[in-house]
Parts: sequence; C-alpha cells; structure tokens
Amino acid sequence: MKILSINVAPVRSLFPVDEAHPRSTVPTAYDKRPVAGAVCAERLGLDGDSQADLSVHGGADKAVYAYPFEHYAFWMQQRALALRRELPPLTFGAFAKTSPSKV
Repeated sequence: MKILSINVAPVRSLFPVDEAHPRSTVPTAYDKRPVAGAVCAERLGLDGDSQADLSVHGGADKAVYAYPFEHYAFWMQQRALALRRELPPLTFGAFAKTSPSKV
C-alpha cells in the first residue's frame, strides 16, 4: 500500500453566515485539502484535521479514513454518465467519508 495524499480540514461553515437565517449554516470539515510533508497521526486523528459532528465522525475507531485510488476511475465514469458530460478528474481526498481505518 502507498499513501498518495494526506488531506485535512478544520471545521468551517458549509454556507456563508447569514444573520437573518442563522440555521442555514452547517458546520463541516468536508473540504479536505492536501498537506505537504509528514503529518502526525494521533489516537484520535491527524494533526490539523477536525470533524464537525463527533457523534458520527472521529474517535478512536474512526480517526483516519482511507479510500483506494483504484476506485476513482469508477466514480469519475459514474459522474460523467449522470451529468452527461466529461468532468475534471476527482482530486485525492474527494471522498471525505469512506471506510474507517484504525490508527
């Protein structure tokens, strides 16, 4: 197995803050971005990474998610078929929630 990319994200609002509709904001750490160099893996996750809803994400048994590169071609094909057009390739980290791996 080879690690092709390590991606992390802080918790941010999915939608812009709207004072008139405060419930329209959704906290998320879905927008994972690649990091350069080594990243420390702790018992509860990677340095620089967060989870917005700890009731279903994160923790000792869900600290790191890994997705096989070999599956990307299938999903790129499915997207192109569904949208009936070619799209740019998926970037590493495009699947924020996948099968959990223990650290």
